Amino acid sequence: MKEKKHCDGFLRCSRGGRRRPCKGQRERLMEHFRILEVSLFRALRTIPPKKAWLLLLGFVLARGSAVAQDFHFAHALFLPQTVNPAAVGHQSLYRTQVAALYRGQWDSPAHPNAYTGAAVAADVRFCLPGQHKNFFALGLGLQHDGSPLGGLSNTAGRLAGAFHLHLGRETFASAGAFVGGLAYRVSPEELKFDAQYQNGAFNPLALSGEDFERTAALKADMGSGLEVYNNAKGFSAGFAFHHLNQPSYSFFGDDANRVGISWLAHGSLLLGRQRAWLLRGLWRRQSFGGGNSAQWQAMTGAFYQWRFSASGARTQLSTGGYVRWGGRYRAALAANTVVPTVQVGNDHFSLMLAYEAPLQAVRPRFSGGLEVALAYSFGRADRCISCRGPGL
Repeated sequence: MKEKKHCDGFLRCSRGGRRRPCKGQRERLMEHFRILEVSLFRALRTIPPKKAWLLLLGFVLARGSAVAQDFHFAHALFLPQTVNPAAVGHQSLYRTQVAALYRGQWDSPAHPNAYTGAAVAADVRFCLPGQHKNFFALGLGLQHDGSPLGGLSNTAGRLAGAFHLHLGRETFASAGAFVGGLAYRVSPEELKFDAQYQNGAFNPLALSGEDFERTAALKADMGSGLEVYNNAKGFSAGFAFHHLNQPSYSFFGDDANRVGISWLAHGSLLLGRQRAWLLRGLWRRQSFGGGNSAQWQAMTGAFYQWRFSASGARTQLSTGGYVRWGGRYRAALAANTVVPTVQVGNDHFSLMLAYEAPLQAVRPRFSGGLEVALAYSFGRADRCISCRGPGL
């Protein structure tokens, strides 16, 4: 009996039950953060221009991701469950996968005030008995970002689940959801306020004049998503909502300040076989405390992929990159960074390195952002997924 091939080229497939090879700058600076901005901008008018610019830039970069916005990894699709809970469980040929992604924002990671973010995720799938290729998958994710400047930080933990329905010929439709918590904190004693500037000089012993009701909080968070994909043919398209319950985000106990519902759309398309182009795109919209704080971000990328043999193992190499686009309320979408990328790996292991270079200079010493990602797949190969996901 002739064996059926489920995938071509550099993808991995199933033959007779065995697994073997087949043939910027970041987006535009975030909207004003109401909690501290009034004191900050008043203080800027009382100090020398150079010092004011340094203080403003440090504050904006420190809050740009931590406050009112999710941390924006350029390669968020490397950990797809952070984008869409419906993507849990289908990227790996093997049942279990763990992955981690690190980003150093603008400063060198060794800089004491560098804004950094990291995420780790794990997922496992369970083929449902008596249902051919239908399966259920669970995922667990943890994400943290923060800056020593002011102790501003976010930490989010999520438990995700997704059901994957086989539509035929390796095409699946999946629906997923996540529940979790969003924790945020600030250290007011590490910030500088208007009342502490006297005659243009900062006096750390002076009272700040600010009354924080709390310096940390933990709020429930939830989201959902849908996806259609075919790993064998190398295409996917999905849509997701984050922060469906619109968790409050305030250090003053003002529940009117809420993280708005954000929505994301993503897709990928593989063109070619043994050597191929992978096209990827991600669009997200977010807001905080109202429609006039809406912001948009898009990632558009192309990656050239090919396979070669190394020590008897089949290895995949990918090179290419993303362009990051950003926009906000009453401002047009514009390209602001490019992200050259290289990735090497196989069915079990993958390593990705990327560097985000700004197209719009903010300040000379802020040279870019470094991203590093690792993924490892293990466990038993099952009947549900015959080919791993196409790449980055």
